Amino acid sequence: MSLPANVKELDWKALAVLPAPFHRSPGRASHTVYGHKIEDSHMLKGTGEDHFISYHPHFLSLLGPTPSLNVVAERDYPFVHESGVWFEDMNEVVWTGNGLENARTGRKHTEIIKTNLTTNECTVIPHTVPHPCGATINPEGTKVIFCSQGEDLMPGSITQWDPRSPHTTESLLTNYRGLKLSSPNDIAFHFASGWTVFTDPCYGYMYSLHKHKPESPSGTVYAWHPSTGFVDVLISNEGYVQPNGICFSPARYVNGKYEGQDTVYVTDSGYKMAKNAVEDFDVQRPRVVYAYDFKVPKPIAGAPAGAPAAAAATL
Repeated sequence: MSLPANVKELDWKALAVLPAPFHRSPGRASHTVYGHKIEDSHMLKGTGEDHFISYHPHFLSLLGPTPSLNVVAERDYPFVHESGVWFEDMNEVVWTGNGLENARTGRKHTEIIKTNLTTNECTVIPHTVPHPCGATINPEGTKVIFCSQGEDLMPGSITQWDPRSPHTTESLLTNYRGLKLSSPNDIAFHFASGWTVFTDPCYGYMYSLHKHKPESPSGTVYAWHPSTGFVDVLISNEGYVQPNGICFSPARYVNGKYEGQDTVYVTDSGYKMAKNAVEDFDVQRPRVVYAYDFKVPKPIAGAPAGAPAAAAATL
C-alpha cells in the first residue's frame, strides 16, 4: 500500500538496530529515538510530511487515501485536556482543561470549554464542577456526566452538567458506601444495561487539587447503576496503580435496541510521576491498556474498561 502524501510509516527493521549512542525518553513514542548518528529518515519510511505516523498497517486502512489534520483552536496554555463530548443538535463539543494555577492566589481551577464545530469558536464556560476531567453523555443525549476530581475540602464525585445556559449542575454520586471517592478520572456508559463504569485514581490528591487522602485503593474501577443508585467495585487490587481512561467497544442500535459494547478497556498510567522515577517516570510501574469481556451484572457488577474506541472496534 502506497503512503498518502502526509503520512509516514515507522521502519521497524531500522529500529531493530540503532547506531550508538542513542536515547529515548520512556514517556515518548518509539520514533522519537535520537542520537547524533540518527535522523528522522532512518526511522520513518515515506517522502511526504509526517502529519500522521503509522506503526501498523491497520492504521493506514483507517486513514484512507487522503487524511487531513487541521488545528481547530489553540491557546498559549494547556486548555484542552479531557472529555470531548459531542452534542449533535448544537454541533458543539465540550472539553475540559488541565488544572491551571491562578498566579495571584495559587489556587488551581479547571476550565470547561465548548467548541462550535461550524465556526471553530471556543468559549470558556463559568461553572461550579470541582475540577472536571473525563466525561460521557447522559442516556438522553442532553447533558454531560463529568468525573469531578474534587477541590479543597470537597472529595471527588460524578456530576451532571447542562451544556445549555444556565448550565445547571447536579451531583449524582459522591461516595462508595460512605468512603470518599478520590478523583474520578474517566467514565463510560453501557447503553443496553444502564450500567456506568468509571476509574478512580488518586491524581487529585497527588496534584493537590483537594486535601483528602484516598480511602479506597487507588487502583479501583467502579460500576454504578444510576437508576438504582447501586455502586460496587468492578476491579481492584489487580496490579492497577492509576487506572485512567475507560471505554466500551462500540455500541450498535439494531431493531430498536442496543447491541455490542461487549469489551471494556482500561488504561493504567501508573508509570507517570512516581517517586524516585527517572525523568518523572517509573519504568517498573504500568503504562498499559487492558481489555475485558463485559457481562451484564446480575444483580451486581460485571467486568472492566478502557479509552475511546472507534466503530471498527479500534482503540
